[in-house]
Amino acid sequence: MTQAKGPSERAAAAVASRSVRVLLISSGAKHAELLHEAARKDVVAIFFEFRTTTAASLLRAVEQKLNGRKCKSIGICVHSEPGLLYVSASQIVSSQTLITEGVKQFWLDLS
Repeated sequence: MTQAKGPSERAAAAVASRSVRVLLISSGAKHAELLHEAARKDVVAIFFEFRTTTAASLLRAVEQKLNGRKCKSIGICVHSEPGLLYVSASQIVSSQTLITEGVKQFWLDLS
């Protein structure tokens, strides 16, 4: 016999059912189109153009696709090399840039 769920348990279950996994795929990533096509149906895959996407436009795209839902996780497929992540042409992450206010704010906003 199962116990009836209380209001807080039902609310948590409702939020969990609206939570999704997000996959950001840069056009600069190797095999980006294939990754986008191969994403599972329960994953919100967001393909973005490496050269023209800004941090602000990427955040807007995520917000629009989520449409009020919460994220369980966010995966990011980008071009990289040792010590560098090329999120976009205007957003390059390294150990030096990670502590700058703009880059730090991007990751906080994304989370």
